[in-house]
Amino acid sequence: MTFLKRLEEWNKIIWYNAIFKPLFQNKPMKEPIDIRQVKKILIIRRDMIGDMVITTALLNFIKDLHPNVQLDVLTAPKGYSIVQFDQRLHRVFLFKRGVWDFIKLMRVLREENYDVIFGLSFTGLTLDGIIANIIGRRAVKVTNYLEKPLSPYSILFNKEIEVGKHQTPLWRQLITLAEKTFGVEYPDEKIRQSLFIQPEAEQRAEQFLREAKLNDGSFLMFNISSRLWVRKWGHDRNRQFLQAVSAAHPELKILLSFIPDDRAEAETLAQSLPGVSITLLPEGFGLHEVIALTKRAAWVVSPDTANVHIAATFGIPSVILCTPISTSIEWAPIGKNYINIYTEREEPVTAIDPQRVIDAFETLYRASLAKTSVL
Repeated sequence: MTFLKRLEEWNKIIWYNAIFKPLFQNKPMKEPIDIRQVKKILIIRRDMIGDMVITTALLNFIKDLHPNVQLDVLTAPKGYSIVQFDQRLHRVFLFKRGVWDFIKLMRVLREENYDVIFGLSFTGLTLDGIIANIIGRRAVKVTNYLEKPLSPYSILFNKEIEVGKHQTPLWRQLITLAEKTFGVEYPDEKIRQSLFIQPEAEQRAEQFLREAKLNDGSFLMFNISSRLWVRKWGHDRNRQFLQAVSAAHPELKILLSFIPDDRAEAETLAQSLPGVSITLLPEGFGLHEVIALTKRAAWVVSPDTANVHIAATFGIPSVILCTPISTSIEWAPIGKNYINIYTEREEPVTAIDPQRVIDAFETLYRASLAKTSVL
């Protein structure tokens, strides 16, 4: 940590101690919470799509432990679409950044009178803590322990729990957090993610697959998009991979997945491979249609973690392209049916040679064939 950064952290701590500590008066709580005495739980997760997909493992844990507890989620717009139709949740609250929207939201949340509040956002954990204290002065406020020499979070939360950050996948971190919060052990075989797809979106996806003759479930879903530029593999790399796997498996059907802004890029890629069986996502398809399509794919290859976490939810074999710039072991998907291809150093995924991804796909392809032959 540089001197200026350390000075900034010290200044933050001084202000937190001067304002938040006497205002919120949170006392450390070491003993576990008896979930049988808990009526209402709020999970604050104002992050991206993949983060919310992973969080569904925590929702399952809590509902398995206490089926009758009221479980609510406060999320950002991208995460909202993941839990919008989630049958385990009583209410899903959408976080907006406008001042009046924030004030109205705080009023509504205070009326819920939560017993336990989890602050889980990767960016803006301080805001999670402030929200938790505004809406639930008596609630037990829980978060991950962050290894910061000048951490302010003990002022904002009652329980900071060590979950093995950086060395442990996020889905496992969440389960560990819940186990230590409630003083229970959760069997590994019960850990799972769950996604609830909008029925109309599922019907549209099924109709599209029938019309595209992809409804036999033997297609590769190849995603070219990523939220971060360092995660995009690029036209030449994508083309080399698709050309190679198509040459090795002429019967292979490929569904190109992409965000709307990358449609022109996807069309150019498909046009550059005239002999390859490529189908593009239809215009107008949203996240729930993509989830429904992923659920029906045979394999997924993606430079973006959200697609892989969705695939892992349904047990779909996947290859993920990774770089230490934006990911680590934390982002490994749930289960064992995936292969991570990392860059050798902190550099964009364009540094990954297509042959490494081809070899990884072939490994999953052969495993699928072996599984089919056994069945």
